Amino acid sequence: MKEYYTSIRDHWDTEVFYTKDPNVWVAEAINLWFSAKVLYDQQWEWTRDENDSIDSYPAFWGHRVIRMLMGFAFENLIKAYLIKEKGKDVEWFRKEGKFKIGGRGHDLIWLFEEADFKLSDSESHYLGLMAMCSLWAGRYPIAANENAMPRKRKFKPSSEDLLKRSAEIRKKYPTDPRVQFGDYWDLLHGGVGNFEYDCAQNIFDRLEEELCNRSFDI
Repeated sequence: MKEYYTSIRDHWDTEVFYTKDPNVWVAEAINLWFSAKVLYDQQWEWTRDENDSIDSYPAFWGHRVIRMLMGFAFENLIKAYLIKEKGKDVEWFRKEGKFKIGGRGHDLIWLFEEADFKLSDSESHYLGLMAMCSLWAGRYPIAANENAMPRKRKFKPSSEDLLKRSAEIRKKYPTDPRVQFGDYWDLLHGGVGNFEYDCAQNIFDRLEEELCNRSFDI
């Protein structure tokens, strides 16, 4: 049946032509962002019907998936920014038939640094969490290697010991992001809170505004 299909290279070259337009990346980011938002808005409602009875959905834990989709959205937005501001599409599509950013092409923190896009401490912290979810925690039960795993605090036998250690850490390291905004290991096992979501929304809005002000339409 191959006579009915265009060549692989012609098909690739056509898609490359479109993909060099930042709007294409922005459109993908919007799809991903609002997919995450649907899950976020309904994250506590899926297993209950209007009578507070068990609905047809089984209980499931979607918070890492929300963060994964947000991370994917940010990856598309920041790559749109890099194409528009830095002309990175020339470098990314340098080899024929390949799209290659480099070994850190999915590292959100690195991509934002490449774009010189400033983040607050809280935004940077939660972006790192979303990057972790987009790389593995939103898809798999374990990372590809031990160094990608977030640190886990040592076991304590009682709640009193936990509270004592917590107070000690806050006193010693009051400005550490893990103290201010939460350890990644803890956050991975909890829902997406309002402050985390607001940080993510702020990044999205600022990036979208920057792109809107860069002389092309969204």
